[in-house]
Amino acid sequence: MTLVVRSASKAFIVPNPLLSADKYLHSAANVLCLNPIMAPAIEVGGGDLFLETDTPVLAAVAGEADVSADGRRASSWAAVRFTRSLEVHAGKKAYVSIKGLRSEAEGRAPLHSGHSPALNSTELDGVEPRLLAALKAPPSLRGDGGDWLQAASRLQRYLQFLADIVQRGAELVRVNLGGVEYEAWVLEL
Repeated sequence: MTLVVRSASKAFIVPNPLLSADKYLHSAANVLCLNPIMAPAIEVGGGDLFLETDTPVLAAVAGEADVSADGRRASSWAAVRFTRSLEVHAGKKAYVSIKGLRSEAEGRAPLHSGHSPALNSTELDGVEPRLLAALKAPPSLRGDGGDWLQAASRLQRYLQFLADIVQRGAELVRVNLGGVEYEAWVLEL
């Protein structure tokens, strides 16, 4: 499996959230991607990142960013599967987590064109499309409230709860109330 940076502007691999400019965004991207909270992530600080791959990859983006996976618009604050390319254009700051991303560096390491980040494995076989649809942060969990680790743990518990009900057969329902669309997972008892 090969993951290659085709272009990067203001992008760094950061080995853990403690070394990040925004600890919560870093850890939230990891949680959304099913990585450990303290795993490495890619910080894109008001710049761009373009990755290419030759195999399916699970990623997640947390923060203000325009995201495109395989040429299709994707959401930030959500996990996304891509098989060819991932483009991230960060407004202020965004973090990209790649399932299995490793960093040998002690500190922040700049990304350059041609760089091939080290990965443990993609482990995509265990992520069903219904679970992938659940791996997104609701607006109420997009801020750290002053305690990044507690907020990341809350997001992790929320996603574990969703994964549990999805496994038990919950269905995603979209409801339009007053012109605003909401998503709800419904599990029949």
